[in-house]
Amino acid sequence: MDKKYIDSWIINTFPNSQIGENAIYILDGIPLDNDSLDFKLSNFNRTDITSIDYLDKALSDSLTFCKPIEGVILMISKGNQIKRSIKETFKKAKSKYLPVGLKTTADINSKRGEPVLIIDGIQINHREYYAKINEIKLRQIVGIQYIERPVNPNIYGENAINGLVKITTNNEK
Repeated sequence: MDKKYIDSWIINTFPNSQIGENAIYILDGIPLDNDSLDFKLSNFNRTDITSIDYLDKALSDSLTFCKPIEGVILMISKGNQIKRSIKETFKKAKSKYLPVGLKTTADINSKRGEPVLIIDGIQINHREYYAKINEIKLRQIVGIQYIERPVNPNIYGENAINGLVKITTNNEK
């Protein structure tokens, strides 16, 4: 893994994002120097990073650093998310998914407000959201990310307007 992968993920997930030269990359709460960023990230596989989020310039203007910043990239690696945070995020995410009633030929209903669900790198079919998230036990989760703002519908589909829930478990294939 390297900076190019992280930047690409952000740009693809948040199409309006603009990562400037003075963006700050933070891994597990530690800001990384741009000179050592690729070296540090090379120690990780793509499945080792359980959460990547982006704060654009407008959101990051309230942060104080020695130089002006052009975005903040927050990353959490597997096993480094606080258990309480996992529990709270999982509970909140679970509440967004409703049982599917009578199955019809109707396609995705983004108005239900269900975010896209990705478990261990696999995007789950919208008809299986409720069943799949309810199969997961809290103790299995090693990382969870809940993005409540819209993500790229060209990648994630119509429900992308409702955000994204990405869960990494200790059951990866």
